[in-house]
Amino acid sequence: MTPEFLYRIANLLVLTDTTLQPPTADSPFATYLLILGLLLINLWLFMRLRSRRHRKAGKATSQERIERNKQLGGMRTDLEELMVEIEQMAKRLGAQLDAKAIQLEHLIEDADKKIGQARQSNATIARPQQQPSQPSDPLARSVYELADQGVEPTDIAQKLDEHIGKVELILALRGS
Repeated sequence: MTPEFLYRIANLLVLTDTTLQPPTADSPFATYLLILGLLLINLWLFMRLRSRRHRKAGKATSQERIERNKQLGGMRTDLEELMVEIEQMAKRLGAQLDAKAIQLEHLIEDADKKIGQARQSNATIARPQQQPSQPSDPLARSVYELADQGVEPTDIAQKLDEHIGKVELILALRGS
């Protein structure tokens, strides 16, 4: 029964009472009102109990809440331990990286010193002067002699009766 239905019944009861006198304890109108009041109270209690059951269905029992809190506490402890382990590992790895960086700096310093020593030893070693060897070809020998005297390649070609390109090639090969 809905509250609207009960309200209509109450209106009918009020309208059917034609005596228009205040209700007494023995009158049928008082009995109807009492029954209607009891029905309304029962309906209200029923709806209230029903809504409480719906709310409780979604809530966990106290024992379940205690278990959930224990699990959350255990997870919190595990997470704290994990964070401590990660922090220790980060410190260890940082120390290892610092040690490797120091080693690398020492190796670089040693390499720089050795490079400097090698450059100094190369500078002090005198390279033997290459003495121009006398060619076995008599034409090349005579071109070299004239060039050493300061004669121009065109004049050398005329004196030796050779092409200018050949003389220039012989002089170019002398420098290599």
